[in-house]
Amino acid sequence: MDTQIELASNLSQQKERNVYYAKEIKEMYHYNWNSVSNFYAIVILFYVFFEFVIINYRPVILSHSLEASFPSSHTVIVICIMVTAMLQFHYLRDKKVCLWTIDIASVLIIVVTVVGRLISGVHWFTDIVAGILLSSALVTLYYSILKYIEEKKG
Repeated sequence: MDTQIELASNLSQQKERNVYYAKEIKEMYHYNWNSVSNFYAIVILFYVFFEFVIINYRPVILSHSLEASFPSSHTVIVICIMVTAMLQFHYLRDKKVCLWTIDIASVLIIVVTVVGRLISGVHWFTDIVAGILLSSALVTLYYSILKYIEEKKG
């Protein structure tokens, strides 16, 4: 009899936790996905801006014409996407192993992309550094806005 009561109590607690997590995830998606989509729109605007305002050309001609290479758009995009993904997943605080796995995979993807762009010879070193600095500034702005929204929300 005690086992049945204990089992029922455990099921009730699990159900309450699931409801809590569902509310937390729904709340997170409500304002964070709006923030992420706005953030990605800003990243795209920077990408388009640097396609028209050419500062540097590629060290290697890949097509029949010169191409802009400053800043490295691959570097900017991969850092912005992977870091925002890491931030989004960190709202699921209780899944530590999952978070570590996601963080390690994200950092590996960033490192492979950045090093790959440099080794392939399609970017100058300054293009990569500028991509890292630009994406870092954008991600810092995004993170600051998220924290402001959280504080304002209470």
